[in-house]
Amino acid sequence: MQKVKFSILVADDEAPQRQLMRAVLEKDFAVVTAANGEEARQLLSQRSFDLVITDERMPMMSGSELVRWMRENAPETPVVVLTAFGSIQTAVEAIKLGAADYLTKPLKSPDELRLVVSRLLEQRILQNERLVQRADSEVYFPIADIVAESQTTICRFRFPALCQASTRPALWPKSKKRPS
Repeated sequence: MQKVKFSILVADDEAPQRQLMRAVLEKDFAVVTAANGEEARQLLSQRSFDLVITDERMPMMSGSELVRWMRENAPETPVVVLTAFGSIQTAVEAIKLGAADYLTKPLKSPDELRLVVSRLLEQRILQNERLVQRADSEVYFPIADIVAESQTTICRFRFPALCQASTRPALWPKSKKRPS
């Protein structure tokens, strides 16, 4: 059985940087690269990715502009912003725009990138599981509201085994205390 890989889009105008990130990630992930922000935006318009890694300074469309566009068009996709010109101010701006993380180039080690990517994808899996659970509960409960108005009738639909239990009141002898 073939394992399905998470898809990652890497947008960086420097070819050696794109190749390095591809080499670090392609063992565990399906990696697609873009040479600038506009190319990344076009790819994101055509298909979805599980994660996007973008350089901040690129021609045609900066990483910040791409993050802003993604917040409107693919808000569920986490974005990691990379830059060689890192400062606290640019990091804060990227996070405010919607970036999930911010890293400075050069990376300390390939493991730094793998760790950030793994953490963000794990968070996305958990979010998706919660969405599925919420959708399941939202699909079920409105039907009960339409079919019945009383809580008793709703319980009969949802928990038929409980309704089959005896509904006779329990009688307790006067000498014994009623269990609490």
